[in-house]
Amino acid sequence: QVFQYSLDGGTTWTDYTGTAFAVNPGDSTVNVRIDTIDDSIDEADETFTLTGTLNSNGTDYTDLGTATITDNDTPTVTVPDSTAVEGANETFDIAITGAAAGSTLTLTTADGTAVDADYLATTGQVFQYSLDGGTTWTDYTGTAFAVNPGDSTINVRIDTIDDSVDEADETFTLTGTLNSNG
Repeated sequence: QVFQYSLDGGTTWTDYTGTAFAVNPGDSTVNVRIDTIDDSIDEADETFTLTGTLNSNGTDYTDLGTATITDNDTPTVTVPDSTAVEGANETFDIAITGAAAGSTLTLTTADGTAVDADYLATTGQVFQYSLDGGTTWTDYTGTAFAVNPGDSTINVRIDTIDDSVDEADETFTLTGTLNSNG
């Protein structure tokens, strides 16, 4: 990794090549700058150490400092609105951006004008989610499940119940809560 040092308070910078460099007698400060990489993944703050060894009159004096890279990424979860004919699946394509490795998603439904019997069978039927674009579906059991790091789409389908009652359109809410380990 390349970094630079300055012996004049940051006016001029020299690439550090891995070999010792001369420090003038009486110099009390060596400035060091190291580039960090800006990514788009939510993650915990990261640290690294820089060790400096001064050799003066044949004696080594060593100290180290710890640098912290503060993460600047905020993951998002977006649950769009969905409309379906009574008796068909309500389908939601939940967009996740910038999730950290080890992130999980929790899903909850809440009644609006619809009640559970309108969109979840009274026999305890669960709804389903897919992490692979709808190729395979997994029953949602109410517990958080792992999502892929980075950006992804989670497909959710919830059965609606076709009844014989003439009624106004009904609504319920699906909420996605992302726990990103950043």
